[in-house]
Amino acid sequence: MQAVDGENRQQGVVGENDEKISSGKHRGALFPAGVILLSAAVALAPFAYRSDGAAGFLILYVAALAGWLACARARFTPGTRTLILISLAVRLAPYAQVPELSHDVYRYLWDGKVSAAGINPYLHAPADGSLGFLREEWHGKINHPEIRTVYPPAAQAAFAFVAILSGGMWGWKTMLIVVDLAMILMIARLAGRRVALLYALFPLVIIEGMWSAHLDILSSFVLVAAVLALERDKNLKAGIAVGAAAMIKVLPLAAVPAVIAGSSRRSRLVTGFSLTILALIVPFAMHGTVMPGMRDYATRWSFNSPVYEATLHLVRSWNLPEAAKVLWTIIRDRAGLEMISAPVFSVLHAEMITRGLLAALLAVLLVAVVRASKDVPGAIATSTGLLLLVSPTLHPWYWLALIPFALMASSRIWIALAAASPLSYLLYEGADPMLVFALCYGIPAFAILCARLRDSSSAGANGMARWRRYFSSARA
Repeated sequence: MQAVDGENRQQGVVGENDEKISSGKHRGALFPAGVILLSAAVALAPFAYRSDGAAGFLILYVAALAGWLACARARFTPGTRTLILISLAVRLAPYAQVPELSHDVYRYLWDGKVSAAGINPYLHAPADGSLGFLREEWHGKINHPEIRTVYPPAAQAAFAFVAILSGGMWGWKTMLIVVDLAMILMIARLAGRRVALLYALFPLVIIEGMWSAHLDILSSFVLVAAVLALERDKNLKAGIAVGAAAMIKVLPLAAVPAVIAGSSRRSRLVTGFSLTILALIVPFAMHGTVMPGMRDYATRWSFNSPVYEATLHLVRSWNLPEAAKVLWTIIRDRAGLEMISAPVFSVLHAEMITRGLLAALLAVLLVAVVRASKDVPGAIATSTGLLLLVSPTLHPWYWLALIPFALMASSRIWIALAAASPLSYLLYEGADPMLVFALCYGIPAFAILCARLRDSSSAGANGMARWRRYFSSARA
């Protein structure tokens, strides 16, 4: 946590001179111009999507990114009250719009209604006629109604909470906006108000969190709370928070090794994490099943993942499924394992072998990240980013899980990849996958390469200037 603490101390000095940071004429005008551009773009994006589809939406999204970059260059650091007012202002217009980029929110609402009716949401798919009495006019918008829910127990508790209060769509959105504002304050405490402002204005957060109302905002909030507890040496609370985050969305599991490595009392953290997982899973397991849809998601889905597609191509090209079947036949015959032969053969196909190889690769990479990490936010950002890159399915809102930590750690590559992720919406309109891969991953990689070359050039120029000053003083 030293890096975060150091940044906090630096922020304490900056906070005394909030307005002096942008005192220059150039940067003084840059921030308000950036906020105006960003606010207008995110407010108009839903209308552009309705009229011109993904292309129209992305034009305004890129404009919002330009506004965010202008705000980042302005280096403006607001007071706490100003931070909250700006954060709330840019969220209100998307908050008032019905989600259209994704219909995941209707699954949230459905699961909540089922739980509020006293029924285990894992037992029935939305298409099950026995629950017809719970259906509302939006029922037809639920994605994959034939599949039982994939969302973990803590997420189900949040869905049920909103449903019991009869909050519906706007109740859910209101909860997310409150949670997001609270997270902004926690980021300010961890890394300073300027970093919190950059998170608050990040276009992906506003679009996917406030317009599309994705659950990932809630899991990010709990994970940031875990890091704050860890920074205060509250290891048990940190473990409970990490467990809760993983039971809201599975993705935060990638952060667990980084959080454990950063703990001063790992046994307390692991205890809190384990007990939280058990406390949330056992009640559902005792009354049926838990997350049955996860099997379908983990084995069937794929979207916008060049790493998965490239690995799958290699697995097929090298005939690995056939080789694996031959190897298993030899093992089965020699060890007498006929009883488990059928289920083993059922997973020896290209897609599952690819997923297995990428899971093994991820495990190795996570160990390397934890060993090499110098701060918890940076390790969480890298661990989560690596999980996303090897995942077969990579929707834009998945990046919400790492944005707070990437900004706290100044991890430019993860910030760039997250910022470019909405370009994958072009896939829904039939765009060439290779073109979308180039846009989503090639452009960020090229931008980071240019930035590093510029930094190297600047460092070299500064070094030459120091040598010239040295030799000039020596001659004098």
